[in-house]
Amino acid sequence: MKAPKKIAKKVAKKTAKKKTVLNSISVKKVAVKKPKKVEEKHPLEQLRDIISKLKPKGKKYVYAK
Repeated sequence: MKAPKKIAKKVAKKTAKKKTVLNSISVKKVAVKKPKKVEEKHPLEQLRDIISKLKPKGKKYVYAK
């Protein structure tokens, strides 16, 4: 189980640099979009959409921050 931890650490280091910019942008976007989606979509479909946005293309796993 050592490999996933190493990968997670690398990802964490990369994201730490981008976090301040990403948070300020993504939080605003999510706040605007959420109310519309909640009415239209089933919760499972919402999850799929969220996961598909988080996944970088070509990578199999999404690492939680």
